[in-house]
Amino acid sequence: LISKFSFSFSHHTGHILFRGNHSKSVRPLKVLLCAPEGSFNEFGLLQAALLCSFYNLQFYYLGPNLPADSLLDSYRSLEGGLVILETKDDTGHLSEGFIRSYAEKVAGGIGEGRLIMDDSRVKESSQWSHLNQYSNISIMKDIEELDQLLKSL
Repeated sequence: LISKFSFSFSHHTGHILFRGNHSKSVRPLKVLLCAPEGSFNEFGLLQAALLCSFYNLQFYYLGPNLPADSLLDSYRSLEGGLVILETKDDTGHLSEGFIRSYAEKVAGGIGEGRLIMDDSRVKESSQWSHLNQYSNISIMKDIEELDQLLKSL
């Protein structure tokens, strides 16, 4: 029953979100939404997409399971400005080391752009403290923080 609900929710939410999304925005900032390869969690991405739509931000839903090189190629071709990376992993398939190296690769490849990591465990773990060396990485611990950030753009 839950998987049927999830599919139905994703389908209908996606239809509402992506129908005419690009024509609504008047802001030059382009937001890319994705999750790293190996992650199939879409719920946080859909929440971020709803917030982007609400704040009339131009966004591109790249989806889950996206290799870092593909994200960087998309970022360059779309001339992105902000990447929201959903790193919550309820399955336990993504190690902290993998997420850390993925984030470092993306942060290094987007130049002046910003990388927003949406994951409460990132903020709680001392293993992430070295990500502070990247001035273009921000870590959101919950949807309210992400909401405030997108509202301010």
